[in-house]
Amino acid sequence: MKSQAQVLIEPNESAVLPTSPSSPDPTRILPLGLLLGLLVGHGVAAIRHYNDTKLRHVDDVEETVGAGVLGVLPMSKDLGSERGEARRSKAFHEREALR
Repeated sequence: MKSQAQVLIEPNESAVLPTSPSSPDPTRILPLGLLLGLLVGHGVAAIRHYNDTKLRHVDDVEETVGAGVLGVLPMSKDLGSERGEARRSKAFHEREALR
């Protein structure tokens, strides 16, 4: 028994080669990507700012605790982060702040 095709496919016209690329279109994609990148970056920055729980200023500490701050330690390379790493500071205001 000879099987016959149920569907007959005939081309209507031959394929035409494009004269210019259809994709990607840099004049359309570049501004869209820039805008999308700025929106995503702003969103990430807003989420990080909203979730930040650090007390960075004296006003933040006073507002959170409800009491005044007695003293503030200055930033110093001589004050180490590990136990026993602190060296004797040479600056008077650093020594006085530690007292």
